[in-house]
Amino acid sequence: MAEFRPTAFWSFLITGVLFLLLWLFGVGESIPTYAAVGVLFTLLAAGEWAQRGLR
Repeated sequence: MAEFRPTAFWSFLITGVLFLLLWLFGVGESIPTYAAVGVLFTLLAAGEWAQRGLR
């Protein structure tokens, strides 16, 4: 098994999920920004996971 470095993947994923939850529950005023940031960080996590899987 290749080396496992969870730091970037997990930080991106947790941040993305957090912002998606803020968007779902409608916390705050800039709700579209929460959705965009959540999707962005979730995609970054997916990219990090895919890159790690290809090595």
